[in-house]
Amino acid sequence: MYEDDAPKDDNLWRVIAESAVIMAVGIGMSVMPNFKEYGHDIVAGALLLVLGRIIPPILKQVLHRRPAPKWLVSIAFIVGGLFGYVVSGTVAAKPHTILYISPVRYLSRQGFYSAVVDELAHQSMDNNLEVGVWLPTNDFGMQAQHSLIEKAIREKSGFAAIVFTPFKQYTQADMDDLYEHFVKFQPADIIIFDMDLPATFRDRLAKNNLPIPPCVKGNEKIGGELAANAMAEYFASKGVKNPTIAVFNMEVPGLRSTAFVEQLAQNKQINAKTVNWLSRSFTREEATGIALAELPNGPHIDGIFAGNDASALGVRDAIMQLKSEGVPAVDGEIKIVGYDATGEVVQLLQDANEKILLNTVDVDIPAQVTAMIRYAKMFQKNRSSATRQPGDECTAITPRLFR
Repeated sequence: MYEDDAPKDDNLWRVIAESAVIMAVGIGMSVMPNFKEYGHDIVAGALLLVLGRIIPPILKQVLHRRPAPKWLVSIAFIVGGLFGYVVSGTVAAKPHTILYISPVRYLSRQGFYSAVVDELAHQSMDNNLEVGVWLPTNDFGMQAQHSLIEKAIREKSGFAAIVFTPFKQYTQADMDDLYEHFVKFQPADIIIFDMDLPATFRDRLAKNNLPIPPCVKGNEKIGGELAANAMAEYFASKGVKNPTIAVFNMEVPGLRSTAFVEQLAQNKQINAKTVNWLSRSFTREEATGIALAELPNGPHIDGIFAGNDASALGVRDAIMQLKSEGVPAVDGEIKIVGYDATGEVVQLLQDANEKILLNTVDVDIPAQVTAMIRYAKMFQKNRSSATRQPGDECTAITPRLFR
């Protein structure tokens, strides 16, 4: 650049202002996962533009109003470009991926977890985040999940947050294994989802000055009570005073099914009897098999609390099959209450002709994901800002009946 090309004082600030706008756009793009590389280049380019327009006149003043030599201007460009790449690269390098470690191998078999991933992807886009999903080798496999957790926390610098779901069925060996991961890596960016770590485990972390991860889940006690109320109100309205209701349960009863049974026992409108149907995976296919075995051969069933929507759909499939075969056990009405309010169940409940599904508990997946996103963004700013104290409970989202 020669002396005559240098900007005049009256438009120098306009040049700087225009370049600042370009730089702001570049910085904005650099924090967006899909555009960060372009933003990186724009920031560096804007800095080059600014330096290219203002350095020559500055050097001219320094050199007592002589035109700046081309070699000196070139050096200034190179320094400015390097500075731009460093600045924008620092912004772009900030971890933007939420890693979701699924508890199940096939998301399509578990509508709840599939819906969570979809909502996480949707909300992450609105918050300039990406989502990665890692699948275990088998459903609800402790060791398979733990191996993924170990891999993830080894690579934790690449993630804004790591989301995983522990289980009630943890043996002491399982908990010891998970604890060793926490001791070894001291992860400060984990979010517990859907089911909290046992209180004894959280106390163990606190006693050894290890971070207690934040937690997000639905309020299963309230959800189970709502399901019981829906069932009781229906049978009371139909004059069925002594219904028999099947409850899907694990070997160790979960909170939602326990709350369902206890709430039903307290209801004064009906005198319900409950029977347990043992489920290991709560999938549609498993629930169909259970219902096909139990309905024709067990006690007469008036209603079923399926535990989740996948099981509700499986039981519905079985009832429709048995009805088509003319099996007497399903001659009357059998009503099902699901849990989670996922896609296919919601669509069926919106159909006025639906005769089998009675209701489902809406666990407000969008609100649960919003809480996860909030913790992930807290981790981005300060990795220890979202950790809990030993007595802190999960962030529990209040459910509601779908209809």
